[in-house]
Amino acid sequence: MDPPLLRSSSPANVLDNIAAVLTDFLVSDIPLSKAIELSHVGSFALLDLVWMRSIRDAIKQSIACRQAASE
Repeated sequence: MDPPLLRSSSPANVLDNIAAVLTDFLVSDIPLSKAIELSHVGSFALLDLVWMRSIRDAIKQSIACRQAASE
């Protein structure tokens, strides 16, 4: 029987990609205002997911803009 997958035994970028896919699936079109409305008082889990998605999307757009400008 194979040992369970440990965080330390897998590359960090694979875990980041898995987290990104899960985040996109869970909070695909939720704006930050809706996440605030749905969040339990004192809980920041949903807000963190939505915030990280928006940061990642902004980075992708920035990279795409730089590539378009350099062409």
